[in-house]
Amino acid sequence: MGRRGAAMRPLVIGAAALALGVGGGIIGLIGCDRSGNQTVVAPRTPSTAPPPSTQEALAENEPATKDLDPIPQLGSPAAVERPGHEIWYKYPSGLMIFDIRPGSGMRPQVGMTVHVHYKGTFPDGKVFDESMDKPFDFVLGTRHIIKGWNLALSTMTVGGKRKIYVPADLAYGARGNLPTIYPNQDLIFEIELLSVTGKAANLPESQPATTASAEELAAPKMGPSTAPAAK
Repeated sequence: MGRRGAAMRPLVIGAAALALGVGGGIIGLIGCDRSGNQTVVAPRTPSTAPPPSTQEALAENEPATKDLDPIPQLGSPAAVERPGHEIWYKYPSGLMIFDIRPGSGMRPQVGMTVHVHYKGTFPDGKVFDESMDKPFDFVLGTRHIIKGWNLALSTMTVGGKRKIYVPADLAYGARGNLPTIYPNQDLIFEIELLSVTGKAANLPESQPATTASAEELAAPKMGPSTAPAAK
């Protein structure tokens, strides 16, 4: 970790520049995708980044419960057929899930770190983001990930792969995440759960689920700065 109060400085890694902020916390990774287009990868935006004490706790695999919330039960689903004759399951929250391959390993719990590969598309099929060759990881139950991801990963097991249809209110809501995600934009992700590490958080049973709005949550990752086609 860098010295507290140190000025922001870039750390060049290959063709990418990794910006380190106060305390050495990672703010963003700026580089190019395989097509040469500039991308901005931001697991946490500066406005929603947890304090250094939280980052240190996560690094030691000791979940910081103040940044975690219980994940609500999905409830009873209804079968819905989507293009390609795929049978998806739609839950009361509006989240829809199609399991490509069931897993057989551990099911993650709030506070554990999940390691995934994923691809994000708009409903028209246009790709706006993907993990490509490097897995993405985050702490399950954190408020810095869109709600649809927490819901979907909480019922997966290691080795599983699924598609999820995330309605706007479980993603970025009315504010969106410009310039990539327009307001009130539904999203589709294909997620593969590679592994689970760390410890489960010991959350108080009386702790309510978060009511934070979608615009207060950070993206799992921000992809190429391209806007969806006009509706």
